[in-house]
Amino acid sequence: GAVVGFGLEGVSILATKVIEDNRLCSFCEKSTRYVSFDRSSFYVDGVLNNSEFAGEISEMLDYLFEIYTKLDAPVLEYVRGVAPLEEGGNQAAWNRATASRRFDAIRYLLPACTKTSLGWTLNARQLSHAISKLLSHSLKEMNEIGEKLKAEGGNVLPSLLKFSDKSDYICETNKDLQSFNFERVSFDGEKVKLVNSSSNPEDTIIASILYRYENFSFDEAKSRVMRMSL
Repeated sequence: GAVVGFGLEGVSILATKVIEDNRLCSFCEKSTRYVSFDRSSFYVDGVLNNSEFAGEISEMLDYLFEIYTKLDAPVLEYVRGVAPLEEGGNQAAWNRATASRRFDAIRYLLPACTKTSLGWTLNARQLSHAISKLLSHSLKEMNEIGEKLKAEGGNVLPSLLKFSDKSDYICETNKDLQSFNFERVSFDGEKVKLVNSSSNPEDTIIASILYRYENFSFDEAKSRVMRMSL
């Protein structure tokens, strides 16, 4: 089947995770481990920028970036102190390696809205589904990416992408799962059958689906799923 490649620039780290949640694809993402980021490297939704929370958001981003910047030099100094250049070692290689270890340590201060770049190669039919998922997402950035992908992809795959639109099914399913109540759910024992009671694969699968819709960890989601009645 047809295969298509895209280069996406200026998308948030969060957006890359949504995009990478697709099958039959290959990805190459700019790494926060090897390069420095600046204050212009953050994506903020236009609606949020014009909301009452704009000042608070900007203040938090400034605070995170200030710490990220201040830690640059001392962390590099520390790394080079604990991993000094060995006698006979390559100076340039050591400089690159220690710089990378520095970025690797301080990158956790970068929020999920940090802009990055992504190379994406995928099956054309999978692209159609991926666009529908993006257009059906609750965040505006994902919708914008979906629209751009459909426009660019439509130049070479007009027939395959003709019906790649927002999906009512995806929207309604996401909406239903966001209001999912762990405490009141139960399963009909006649319809659900455990095939492996030792590792409980059903618990893991259900927890993987549901935990993103609640404000708790995957472990907590799995713990709640395991307490569900059969």
